[in-house]
Amino acid sequence: MDISNSVQSLGGDNFRVDGQTIDFETLILSVQTQRANLLESQLADQAQEIQKRNDMIAKVNDMLNEAKNVGARSTDTNPSTGSAALRQFLVDNKIPFGNGGNPLTLLRGEWDAVAQGLKNLTDKLNSQSQMDMIRLQSLMNKRDQAFEMMTNVLQKTSKLNGDIVANMR
Repeated sequence: MDISNSVQSLGGDNFRVDGQTIDFETLILSVQTQRANLLESQLADQAQEIQKRNDMIAKVNDMLNEAKNVGARSTDTNPSTGSAALRQFLVDNKIPFGNGGNPLTLLRGEWDAVAQGLKNLTDKLNSQSQMDMIRLQSLMNKRDQAFEMMTNVLQKTSKLNGDIVANMR
């Protein structure tokens, strides 16, 4: 039942939603079910975002290792050349390098600067990842609250119905 449309009170504990008459408990369960479903969707999106960021961190680490290895072969007077993939990664992520030439041929100090730029990017991504984890935990808490509220409503309704049946005996 989609309760995103307006809910109309019919008096007592009866409500009309999408042309159907429902009681208060059903309305509350519907609201909490939709809330839980929305939170599940947000959790899936957040988990996907975290996975993308983790993949990016792994890629940055690979590029950092390459920059360190290539930089170790260079000196202050004898440059060494990095891969086209590393050069493209630096361009795509706006990490400055040498004179921006192609191929990626740099001196030791320039390679050190590239490595520092990649470390800075890793630090930035790690900070964002920590914030993502905080958001994920918050969404999980909200989802758990929605399920807990649904469980409480079901338990109270069941107890109330049991009490009514017991009183009728």
